[in-house]
Amino acid sequence: TNYYEKEMYQKMNKLWFIPISVFLFKLISNTYYFFRVKTLSRHYNEFLYKGNTQILKEASETLELFKRAKITDSNIPLVKKSGVLVQSMNVSLFLNFPSQVRDLASATVKAFDFAEGFYLKNIKSCFNPIYWIDLIVFAPKHIFLYLGFDTNKVFIKFLILFFNFIFWLISVLIIPVFQDEIKVMIVNLLKIFR
Repeated sequence: TNYYEKEMYQKMNKLWFIPISVFLFKLISNTYYFFRVKTLSRHYNEFLYKGNTQILKEASETLELFKRAKITDSNIPLVKKSGVLVQSMNVSLFLNFPSQVRDLASATVKAFDFAEGFYLKNIKSCFNPIYWIDLIVFAPKHIFLYLGFDTNKVFIKFLILFFNFIFWLISVLIIPVFQDEIKVMIVNLLKIFR
C-alpha cells in the first residue's frame, strides 16, 4: 500500500494544473475579447464619422463577439418617409450591421458598450472567489449554460437538478475516500499562490 499511496500522491500532486489552466483560459480569452470589442467599437465609430470601411471586413467577427456576450438580435423600429407616405417597419440589428442609420447606429453603440461590460465582468470574476465557489457548487448548471441550453425550460431545469444531485452524490462519496489526496492538492495549490 505504501507504493500505491506514493503513486496516488504523485498523481494528485499534478492535478493542480487543471484549476490553474481553467483560470488562465478564462482570464486570457476574456481579456482578448474585451480588447477586441474595444477595437471593433473604434472601427465602427470611424465608419460612422469618418467613412472608414474597415468594420465591413470585421462584421462577422463583431456579430460573433456580440453573440458570445449574450447579446441577442433585436428588431429596431424605423420610419421611412417617401413623399406623403410614411412607412413603419422593424429592421434586424444583426442583419443590417454595420449601418449608418441613426436608430440602428444608436442600438449598435449600446451593443458594443454591453459587450465591453460583459467581458470586463468576466475578467473581474476570475479574481472573485465567490464566482469559483458558485462554479463548483452548481457545476452542472454552468455546463448546460456553456453548451447553450435554455435553462428556463422546464425539462432543462429538471436535467440540471438531476445532474446536480448526481454530482453531489458522487462528491459526497469521493471526498471521504480521497480526503488525504485532496488535502495535498489544496496545500500544493496554496504553495503556488504564495
